[in-house]
Amino acid sequence: MHPLVAAADLVVGAACPGCGTPALRLCRLCGEAVPPDPSTVDPPRQVGVPVVAAGPYSGILRRTVLAWKEQGREPLTAVLACHLAAAVVPLLDDRPAVLVPAPSSAGRWSRRGEDRMGPLVAAAAERIAALDVPVSVRRLLVRTRRVADQTVLGAGGRAANQHASMHAGAVVPERGALVVVVDDVVTTGSTLAEAVRALRVRGHGVAGAAVVAATPAPTARRRSDL
Repeated sequence: MHPLVAAADLVVGAACPGCGTPALRLCRLCGEAVPPDPSTVDPPRQVGVPVVAAGPYSGILRRTVLAWKEQGREPLTAVLACHLAAAVVPLLDDRPAVLVPAPSSAGRWSRRGEDRMGPLVAAAAERIAALDVPVSVRRLLVRTRRVADQTVLGAGGRAANQHASMHAGAVVPERGALVVVVDDVVTTGSTLAEAVRALRVRGHGVAGAAVVAATPAPTARRRSDL
């Protein structure tokens, strides 16, 4: 890291979420430790379409997502956008792609001050477009009611919390376009499942869903947090 960058980071108090060294984003070593590694998320997360995650929601990647989401670390958007774009790419074919963000609860974002998914998805779309893939972002989904904080709910509670909580607009994406639902993290898949349901009710076909990270099995998560 350049000495002037390190000095500036010390002044503003920014630190690498992976190891705590001064950095606005991830330091080089932590960035190299968590490259995007897209893989299909296995059942029992029955979303109804293939779900691809760029990595497990553990260790450095988990701390990076939390710093971006909970602490408002805007520079980390660029890092996570690379992961989200990498998760979308395996779902693509020769059709134009339309990324549809899963809407967050109003209460969740009002507590944090802003909707961070918008800039994240836009940045991911820019990276996909750089591969000469026609891609656009369409906010087709809106909340029809307030939902509870998912972090305090189990799998059954999350499904009930999300059920019939979204509505999809009638505007049809580009003819023949490949629609992909995108979100930051998948846990039980209840949010993605509701997004897919709402889109299908309005006649939108959904090819798959892509996320930055997928929550690992409980035993694996406990080991990685030690």
